[in-house]
Amino acid sequence: MKRTFLFLLAIAFLSVNSFAQSVIYEDDFEAYNVGEYLAVQAPEWTTWSNAPGTDEDAFISDDYALSPTKSVKIEGAVTDLVLPFGDKQNGVFEVAFSLYIETGFGGYYNLQHYEAVGTEWAIEVFFGSAGAGELKTDNITTPFSFSNGAWIDIIHEIDLDSDEAKIYFDGTLVHTWVWSTQSGGGAGANQLGALNIYASALSGDDPTFYLDDISYTQIFAPIYEDDFEDYTVGDYIAVVEPEFYTTWSNAPGSAEDALIVDEQAYSGDNSVEVEGGTDLIFKLGDKSAGVFDVNWMMYVPTGFAGYYNFQHMEAPGNEWAVEVYFNTDGSGECIADGITIPFAFTHDTWMSVEHMINLDDDLAEMYVDGSLIHAWVWSTQASGGAGTNQLGGVDFFAGAHTGETPAYYFDDVFFLQTGGATDPAIELVPMMFDDTIAQGTTADKDLMVSNIGGADLEYEISVVYEVSGKKSEVVVPMTNSMIFAHTNAEFEVVSLPNPGGYPPPTDDVTLNYDGPNNSSVGLTGPNAWEAAAKFPAAMVNQYAGMELYQVRVFVNDPDPADDMAVKVYGMNQDYLPGALLAEKAFAPLMLDWNTITLDTPIPVTGEDLWVACYTNQTTSTTHAIGTDAGPAVYNGDWISTGPGWGHLAPGIDQNWNIQGVLQGDPIEGWLSVDPDGGTVVAGDFDDLTVTYDASDLILGTYNAKFVFITNAPENQYLELPVTLTVVDGTGIGEGEGSRIEMLVYPNPARNVVNVQSNINIDRLSIYNHIGQVVSEVLVGNTTANVNIDGIESGVYFIRIETADGYTTQKLVIE
Repeated sequence: MKRTFLFLLAIAFLSVNSFAQSVIYEDDFEAYNVGEYLAVQAPEWTTWSNAPGTDEDAFISDDYALSPTKSVKIEGAVTDLVLPFGDKQNGVFEVAFSLYIETGFGGYYNLQHYEAVGTEWAIEVFFGSAGAGELKTDNITTPFSFSNGAWIDIIHEIDLDSDEAKIYFDGTLVHTWVWSTQSGGGAGANQLGALNIYASALSGDDPTFYLDDISYTQIFAPIYEDDFEDYTVGDYIAVVEPEFYTTWSNAPGSAEDALIVDEQAYSGDNSVEVEGGTDLIFKLGDKSAGVFDVNWMMYVPTGFAGYYNFQHMEAPGNEWAVEVYFNTDGSGECIADGITIPFAFTHDTWMSVEHMINLDDDLAEMYVDGSLIHAWVWSTQASGGAGTNQLGGVDFFAGAHTGETPAYYFDDVFFLQTGGATDPAIELVPMMFDDTIAQGTTADKDLMVSNIGGADLEYEISVVYEVSGKKSEVVVPMTNSMIFAHTNAEFEVVSLPNPGGYPPPTDDVTLNYDGPNNSSVGLTGPNAWEAAAKFPAAMVNQYAGMELYQVRVFVNDPDPADDMAVKVYGMNQDYLPGALLAEKAFAPLMLDWNTITLDTPIPVTGEDLWVACYTNQTTSTTHAIGTDAGPAVYNGDWISTGPGWGHLAPGIDQNWNIQGVLQGDPIEGWLSVDPDGGTVVAGDFDDLTVTYDASDLILGTYNAKFVFITNAPENQYLELPVTLTVVDGTGIGEGEGSRIEMLVYPNPARNVVNVQSNINIDRLSIYNHIGQVVSEVLVGNTTANVNIDGIESGVYFIRIETADGYTTQKLVIE
């Protein structure tokens, strides 16, 4: 059976410890047609060159299978399958599959740190034809043995939180290593990118092998579990476990706290008693994304009642999500969204009380002794009406209906994430800017960067201008400079007896990191490759409006059969260039600096520029591209054998002799943002200030964009467009073409907020910090009076839309 990228829950309870497994992908390949390509039939797969249906793809076969009749066959010299994993940066994952290495043949696979394959290998695994194999991690080779002609069960445990990985063959631990290291040695990225199954083998062997029963699973350890056996009877739980417990009035050790007792227990001797003035808060962390189980065992003595509630906020008293009563007559009530659901329970008996809370789908379920009591929309309030989709805490309160006496015990508390978001996720409010200001003035606007995911969000922002009349076009690569080779290539450096020194001096602006030529670098075997220096936005933004018109590179000794070309790429990830903007082949002058003038200059917009030199090295003895004496700087030594990019360092601690030369004059910078980067914890946001400066601008319309580079797997590269219209300030007033002004008062506000504009307001919207609309009204006037009673306190954005555009301002609700 095939299950593709659905978060299917498999919860395994292992004695006192419990772990959840969220199956992201699993496949036994039975749903596909024999003799047809895997990546064509299964879109979760691709190939090294992203070319499903080509020779890099693999066929479905019924030669061998572990279960029941089909598998994937890898053979020849070009099969090169890739299964992307999503560039995971947090959490614990298991990658498991089975391989069958044909008798007399070998096999190979690797795991990579990036989905952009060819960037960093994490582990390489080689199988030989005689039952011997090798693992390569952190430049250490670990031998192992296996049986050809038999299925091998392989499991990789990858703990990104601890930066540790383990590999098992047939249930036996073979090796443990620091996950973030590269297979060839040296530090790499603590990230899970992809599986690459390639038609290769131990040296001297030919590959033929089969793949079956693959699974990719996230493993969740409990956030909190406790049977209370480690405490002393008479301890207050909020005193001895302050990380997860407090009281309604934040007074641990008071009458609101709950005592550890041994009168009743489900496991061991101890439990927690709720009676009298108990008002204990179990803190769940204000979770805003993910799927969670919150469970415990509960005991209500005959003649007594019990009660608890869940709240949307950890700070108690804001929003009740659900209230649950256990009455003295054995009846129970679950109150959610204004609806009371009855149920029955048994006194003097331990019962399991379970809650599944899915924040991603805004759903919740409650179970007693395994029976579903109620399912409801989680974000609603217990008394009815919309609330907040957030998991705050549990209130173990000594409450009961009038005339009843509360007293109960709870034990074996268990809080676990079972699925959903563990990655960061970015959301922007607003998602574009389109504003008008007067010539010679400045203006500030608010920008909110929210993290709606489950881990810390890191982001950097660059300002990229649209340079009028100089918009660059994406270039189709020349066929002789496209890299298709698959290899974790090795390079070597040679010192030159007569180094090339510096290039000829120029008055033009030169982008470079290198010192004088000292050495040159080449592959240890034939292959196409590229060397590049990356000039990031922080360096080139000051030159926006100029043009990159020349590339200078020192060339040593390419073979006459080797092609060479210079290339310029745009912006993408920190570790990966963007679109190809320019390319030009050249006939090199050997042992000399070469200056190549581009046919069409590249406008400098403020984005990253990758300046590269390509060669299709045809021998193992040439060292075509020059380097300085070092030491290498981070962006001065990029190298690629396709399709990913890496660094020469630490093996070769030098910078490429590659430079970009600019001509022309820069434009006046008119856009900035403060801060231009940061870290946002899950469920929180950063409040940024966008500044327009029209001090030196002429009348007209200007376009730019903010480019966000983030660690959010779904939005590693994100653009926010900006349009600024500069008008004659003496003519601003009411009516068409006016700058949109907005006055918001009072601010902070409590029950009502007033909004006034110089232009008729069509629509008014209030957004929360994760971009959700919490209130929206149609206005049709220049003033609006908006009732905000019922909107919880916090920071919001109020936006008005007019015939001339829109504007946004921050609103604080107390």
